[in-house]
Amino acid sequence: MAISRDAKVVLVWCAVNTHETAVRFVLGKQCPTIWLNWNGLARSLGYAEDCREATIRSLAALDELKASGLLASFGEGPNCFGHSTLCFVPQG
Repeated sequence: MAISRDAKVVLVWCAVNTHETAVRFVLGKQCPTIWLNWNGLARSLGYAEDCREATIRSLAALDELKASGLLASFGEGPNCFGHSTLCFVPQG
């Protein structure tokens, strides 16, 4: 599946910004969690810091990556008030 340039850039950023020890199991795979930093995502897309356009592009890229199976949201359950954790899904 082909992904957009923004999605490729955000995927690389996510791969670099995975947590070293925190993982979740998604569909039988051990998936490192991603520490989301909106300024970091904005800089990866060429902005100095987070702004409206950077957020819109980042969210679209994250949605595209989740739809393609490269990222996953892990629901932390009712005791976490519906919080979900973004995870990097290793390929292969």
